[in-house]
Amino acid sequence: LDRDLPIDPSLASAVRTLQGDLVNLSSTVEGIAAVRLQQLEQRVLHETQMASKDVSECKVRLSQQKEVLDREVERGAAAEARLKSLSELADRRAALEARSDALALDIQREMGKLRMEVAEIAAQARGGLGVETEARLAAVRAELEAQ
Repeated sequence: LDRDLPIDPSLASAVRTLQGDLVNLSSTVEGIAAVRLQQLEQRVLHETQMASKDVSECKVRLSQQKEVLDREVERGAAAEARLKSLSELADRRAALEARSDALALDIQREMGKLRMEVAEIAAQARGGLGVETEARLAAVRAELEAQ
């Protein structure tokens, strides 16, 4: 520059001062940037470690919850199987009770018929049926037919 352009010595001095100030400023900015970058790196490292710790804790909790869920699913399946078994048992019991009721009615009918036959035999053995006995037998027969 000095060869090609005639420079005023005060201007050259100002340019050199500016160049020095620029070097100083650049050095200061680089120092600040290095410190800030180091702080930022430390903060990012800390946050990464905390996030990693949180992820590990979440994995442990998730594993525990999965185990609890698996146990509850097994308990639910066992309860469902027991309920099905109890339902089948109740159905069988209801069928047996219905059959027992039907058999009891049949026995009652047969007992009524037997009573009538015994009454007829007893009446015949005494020499004929009386009006009162015939009326009772008719009432018993009507009751049996109603059943």
